Amino acid sequence: MWRPSGGRNRRATCVASNPLVSAVTPLSKFSLAAMSEHIANRLAHRKDDPVPTALTVGGIFLSVVGAVGGALVDWDGFVANLLNSVVLIGPALVISNVVVVFTNRTRSENRAQQHVGMLVILVGRAIDTANDLHRLLGVDRRIEVPEVFVGGRPDVHGYLAAVRLSKVAINLSIENPDESRRLPELRLAEESYSIPNYAAVRSFADLLAREVDCLNVTVSAVGAEYFSAVASVDLVTTPSIPSKYDDAGAQSGIMQPLTGLAEISTWFDRATSGRLTNLSVESLSYFRFVDQCLYRAEKILEALTKDMPARLLAPPTADSNLVSG
Repeated sequence: MWRPSGGRNRRATCVASNPLVSAVTPLSKFSLAAMSEHIANRLAHRKDDPVPTALTVGGIFLSVVGAVGGALVDWDGFVANLLNSVVLIGPALVISNVVVVFTNRTRSENRAQQHVGMLVILVGRAIDTANDLHRLLGVDRRIEVPEVFVGGRPDVHGYLAAVRLSKVAINLSIENPDESRRLPELRLAEESYSIPNYAAVRSFADLLAREVDCLNVTVSAVGAEYFSAVASVDLVTTPSIPSKYDDAGAQSGIMQPLTGLAEISTWFDRATSGRLTNLSVESLSYFRFVDQCLYRAEKILEALTKDMPARLLAPPTADSNLVSG
């Protein structure tokens, strides 16, 4: 009997071209073992989930067992209980969302208040810097530094008023010829001096930015960080400095510029400790330095009053409003 050539190939072609067979064939690849392996691999890569993978798998397994058991034992009762549970999903989500949002916001605001308090402490040292200048001038004029927290909230307005009062006092000292008679040099005595740490302001401003939107504070902190690197005071040394301190970097009898808050603070500490004697600062450069310290503090405090919600700050007093106006 004659047979067409390629019969087997033709049958294979017909089977392969059958759409029903083509649809069933890929499904055979998804066996139970393959699906289990696929799910296990997906779960293994979810190590960052807040709930452990084993607990998630166990919960799914118990849900399947409960659903099958409930349907087999009492179908009507199972459906009724399921519908009751579905009814509670909406209120439960609303209540839990309100509670979670309130809790997270409260914690975030508490952290923000602590960061603001640290910023107030750091920039508030500019008030002490102005008081140091009055002490060097021999002027009995001191600006009192306010309390950091009033009623559990940072007193930004009080510090802002004190900084502005310090600026007014500095201008009075410059314009008064009796107070500026010690120009052109101010002798550093063996007393402590306060230098604001504006380099650390940027770090706390970044921490505050994680809790609240504070673009103005961030911009002001960047300016303060730049000032901490370029701030300058002219140090005046005299020939009476003992020679054994020459290796400390001072050059006798000349004006030596100090650049950066770190270097300025180091030399002032040497004068305080008595390691170097007969040290003076050129008065005009020191006036500018103190004025810039107060200016940076004022800008940061103003930014805090703009960016921070009013409920997180201590309310302004009558005195602070008077100075602000």
